[in-house]
Amino acid sequence: SGKRTVVVLFGKSFGRRAYLWLGIIGALIATATMMILCKDIIVTILLLYFVLHVKTYRKMCRMEGKALNKVLSETARNIFIFGLLCSVFLYFT
Repeated sequence: SGKRTVVVLFGKSFGRRAYLWLGIIGALIATATMMILCKDIIVTILLLYFVLHVKTYRKMCRMEGKALNKVLSETARNIFIFGLLCSVFLYFT
C-alpha cells in the first residue's frame, strides 16, 4: 500500500522495542523534571504509568494489523492518566 512508516522501514521487532522504550524514557524525563521540585509521591505516579505502559506493550505484541488501533487508544489513555496525575501532583506541591 506504499506506506513508509518506521515500522515498515525497520520491522515489527524494532517498532515494538521503540514503543516500549520511548514510553519509559518519556516518563523518566518527565519524572526527573518533577523530582527537582519535590520527591514525595512521584515514584507512585511513575510506577502506575509503568504498569499501564507495560500492560499495553504486552497486548501490542500479541496483535497485528487493524487490531492495533485498540493499542493506540490505550496509549492515549495511559498518557492522559500520567499527565493528569502529574498535573495534580504539581498543583499540590
